[in-house]
Amino acid sequence: MDIVTEQTGASWEAGPAHLQITLQDYSLGSSFHVPQIFVYPAPDYAAENPAAADSLKRLQMILSNPGGQYTNDQYPHIPFFNAGQVFAAQEKTLSFNGGSGIRFVTQYAQDVSPINNGGLFYHFEGLTSDGKNYIVAILPVNLSFLPTDNNPDSPVPPSGIAFPQNNARGSDFENYFKQVTDQINATAPDQFNPSLNTLDALIQSISIQAQ
Repeated sequence: MDIVTEQTGASWEAGPAHLQITLQDYSLGSSFHVPQIFVYPAPDYAAENPAAADSLKRLQMILSNPGGQYTNDQYPHIPFFNAGQVFAAQEKTLSFNGGSGIRFVTQYAQDVSPINNGGLFYHFEGLTSDGKNYIVAILPVNLSFLPTDNNPDSPVPPSGIAFPQNNARGSDFENYFKQVTDQINATAPDQFNPSLNTLDALIQSISIQAQ
């Protein structure tokens, strides 16, 4: 993919030329996200995009202490998304041929809206052992207990958790996000569609040779 600068695109899109892979025949067809894997030259991306530099620092911190406990605001984030990371669940460190990283399930938003199947995705960020390549994967996933989209009035399956309505307070929304995150954490990997185990295997099949 071509270079993007602040003169040719939005500031969060700035970055060097990189590899972008779009998965074909993916099992989910109705998601806001396209199933893609990106490989950036890490030093160049960090130099050109402050969000990438910040995310790489977070990733390196976690890789230096993979057994640590981290909160959503400490995890790496997608530098080229103009939205905030709402939560992180099902965190797991993974290795691939040439490096390692962390995966988790998340959703991004610009407002307060339900956690839903249209926005939910498996997110992986990794770094090659030589520090030269930065990998970002965005792979949509669904869960049976989530609504189909971010409309607060969309039906919630019986096993799901209702989004606060009407005169809800800030604490009501905090409780909602915590409860749904806990429910996602308690879900077996194979209950996701696609299975988290299948997506883990895909990430672990990545092979990046030292240059």
